[in-house]
Amino acid sequence: AGAGAGAGAGANSEETSIGYEYKDIGMVSDELLFRNDVQEYLERIRRKAINGKNVPPANANNPNAYGGASVGSAPSVAPTVSNQESDSISVTLHTTFPNLDQESAASIGTSINTSTLGPHDQDQDRDLNQISESASTDGSLSTETGVGSNARISPRSSPITIPEPPAKIQRRHRRNRSRVMDNNIEGSFLTIHSEQDIELLDKMIELQRFEEDFDGGSQKDNNQIQDLGTELEKQEKALLRVRKKIKRYQFEDVTMELRSLEIEKNALEQSLEAASRQPGSSSPKSLQKRLNNVMVKLARAHEKSEKRKTLFEEAGEDAHKAQLLGQEIEGLKREKFELMEKQIEAATRFEESMANKGKEIRDLKGGDNTVGQRILDFEIEVQHQLQIRKRFNQKLADKFKQTELHLVKVLSKRKRKGNLRFNVNRAEVEAILGTAASKDFVPQSLEITPLKFLLDRLVKDIVALSLLRSSHEVKVVEYNNLMRNIVSELKSLKEAQDMLHLYEGNDALDIEQKIEQSKQNIEELEYKLEGAEQDLQRTRSELQRADEGDSSEFNPDNLKFESDTMNMIATYSGPVTKTLLWDIMEFTTKSEVSKLELRTKLHRKDQALSRLEDENQYLNQHITQLTNGIEGNSGTPLREISNLKNKI
Repeated sequence: AGAGAGAGAGANSEETSIGYEYKDIGMVSDELLFRNDVQEYLERIRRKAINGKNVPPANANNPNAYGGASVGSAPSVAPTVSNQESDSISVTLHTTFPNLDQESAASIGTSINTSTLGPHDQDQDRDLNQISESASTDGSLSTETGVGSNARISPRSSPITIPEPPAKIQRRHRRNRSRVMDNNIEGSFLTIHSEQDIELLDKMIELQRFEEDFDGGSQKDNNQIQDLGTELEKQEKALLRVRKKIKRYQFEDVTMELRSLEIEKNALEQSLEAASRQPGSSSPKSLQKRLNNVMVKLARAHEKSEKRKTLFEEAGEDAHKAQLLGQEIEGLKREKFELMEKQIEAATRFEESMANKGKEIRDLKGGDNTVGQRILDFEIEVQHQLQIRKRFNQKLADKFKQTELHLVKVLSKRKRKGNLRFNVNRAEVEAILGTAASKDFVPQSLEITPLKFLLDRLVKDIVALSLLRSSHEVKVVEYNNLMRNIVSELKSLKEAQDMLHLYEGNDALDIEQKIEQSKQNIEELEYKLEGAEQDLQRTRSELQRADEGDSSEFNPDNLKFESDTMNMIATYSGPVTKTLLWDIMEFTTKSEVSKLELRTKLHRKDQALSRLEDENQYLNQHITQLTNGIEGNSGTPLREISNLKNKI
């Protein structure tokens, strides 16, 4: 999870690969495997595993191939670093981060300076070195211009090199994360009890969420480092432009020319003074001529110096600006280095946290291995006993078939012997039995069947008429209630309309809303009233036809039909009446049994519904308490909510 991975640590990392076949995740119970959260978790791991396979691996020919874009400039072959610098940097990293192994620290030390600048930055570095060399050969600037030797800026200004993790550390992080996820996921679905399955699955989801949070933080840090690299590149370009501009001023040439002319002038004045003391010498004229030429050149040089005075002032400002840019670049490099250190520390803490989470999951699964082994032993024993029982049952079935065949043969023999031994006139026996039975009951003949049909129809029609009357009464009550509600709503609407003329502003808005609500209520009541009126009209017409006796459906309701039925029943003899009574008792018994069964089922459902309502009320109260606890920041009710969800 270093700064070199611009795409973010873990963004393209290879996570635990779970194949599309369910055999890779062990024997899973259907209830756990086909849960929505489990399927989403497995699908997310599959997608990341497929994306991780497309990441190009780092190799020796491409040292910047970290699975993502490099920070700052484009990836290139970085300059070499001395062994002494690499050793010192690796020792510093190992001292700062004790959990970092020596091999990784050495590789980071080797790549610290190599990963800081891109090819464009290296060109700027060479230009700055050339400027510094030329400045050192030309000497310092004159103090008259305000830009002395102290105003020169070193080419690198003691840059702070920023470490960037190599591909080896990136691969090591991926291997560790993959190993932790493998150890955690492997066997996590081999649990036996559903509660333990859910607890382990919650741990796995928590671990996955922790990893995603770490990946998001790493991506954010990488973006900040990339922004710092871009800003650092801009500042270095600006510093290079300023230094090139300072080089064009040629301060040293003007200063050396003025000094040489001053020295020549002083020498000529001394020579002229010495020659004037010797009479008869011809050299004073030539010396005077040379002195005049020097004076002219000196005047021109002074004039040229005056003209460039403004340029010298600008040069001083540019030198100060270059110094400020150098300080800003140092600050950016220092900030980038601090971000790198922070990211390495976060990666170390992430590895420790992943190890701790894996240990917790292994502790949770500690007792499951023993239980699973015992279950496997029991299953093997059960399979063995099942095979023994199957063989025993097969033998019993074969024996039963043999016995059945033997019994069939024996019965056939006895039947043949019985027919020969007992040759009785069955017709006489049936006649005797029929005569005895006809004394008290009659058989189901054409005389009983029509009578039963008429009685059944009479009962059904009376029941239908009774239900129709009850429904009509209910519709009448509903119609009256709707009418009263409409009248009440109309009164409230009229009152609100009268009050609307008396109020203004917010009160008027409230009254208008009340009026709109009343209108909607009236429309709903009118719609219900229309349906109730149609139902009432239908039941009224049916009752009217039943009272008039026009409908064959309700014709048995009149008194004449009842009296005719009673007269018809009175004409039947005792055996017929007894037979009808027996049939009615049989039908009534079946009806009572069905009624009791339905009543028992209804009672059970009422009890179950009552228990569910009580439990639902309790759970709602508990959820309300937990919600209040969350809003008040009192305690950590997450575990209670999880347990409550499991109960539900």
